[in-house]
Amino acid sequence: MRHEIKTALIWAGIYMATEIGIVLAGYSHDPNVHVIAFGVNSLCLLLAVAISIVSNFNKKKHEGISLVVDLKTGIKTSAIYALTIACFLLVYYKWIDPEYPEIRKKQWIEMTETAKFQEGVDQTIRNNPDMYYGKSSEDIRDNEQEGINMLLNPNKVFLISLLALLVLGMFYSFLVTAFNRLVLAKLG
Repeated sequence: MRHEIKTALIWAGIYMATEIGIVLAGYSHDPNVHVIAFGVNSLCLLLAVAISIVSNFNKKKHEGISLVVDLKTGIKTSAIYALTIACFLLVYYKWIDPEYPEIRKKQWIEMTETAKFQEGVDQTIRNNPDMYYGKSSEDIRDNEQEGINMLLNPNKVFLISLLALLVLGMFYSFLVTAFNRLVLAKLG
């Protein structure tokens, strides 16, 4: 198996094990834990991309490896990682924790009905009256709730997470390649 694929699958496995651990520990419905899980997901993607680029560069630097090869390695790793995690999230939302989307919808909807949310919407309308002309804070709250219901559909979660991880992976590939070429290559 190619190094890029193996690295992506190892780090995807670490993230998936983290999510399964959260479910087994009983914290899967805590919104704060999912913020941490998102951070772990982003960190795993960054580490997968960084390890694949740096190890490929170190293995082939005597052959005069080009910048394009580094980027291709990082993007290939991030694509495998993104596809693996998007499939896992689809399975997670459909079979591992199927009640999570409903619970999360209720949590978000309850959040949109708080006085703090209402104050924020009113402030937004006051700051930009032209954009919200003819809309009340209740209209904005209703639109927000409709968006919440649409976003937590497992099929949409698959697509959104796949696209977000691909874009993030490409950004990480450029970032790590630049850091590797400008800093690490000069140190070693």
